Amino acid sequence: MTNLEAYMAYYPDKENVALLTLERYSVDPTLADQNQVSSALAMIDLAIGVDYKQGSTSETMSNSARGYLLSRGKRILAENGVDYIDGGSG
Repeated sequence: MTNLEAYMAYYPDKENVALLTLERYSVDPTLADQNQVSSALAMIDLAIGVDYKQGSTSETMSNSARGYLLSRGKRILAENGVDYIDGGSG
């Protein structure tokens, strides 16, 4: 499984997002050397992204699920020696 495939296992149909995120962390999408990091990044992106139901304003993912994915993703990154890039200003 390539790093891109590992990312997309959690965040399917988002190849452009996957490529951008992996590039941001210097992860080669064609290799299979950082599958855990790639999947952790996808967990985080999934947790912080919006996922509204079609024609509705309610989200399909609960806050507890988002919190779990976010904390698990960050923990996996830390275990693999990768610093999470917050992306916030300041």
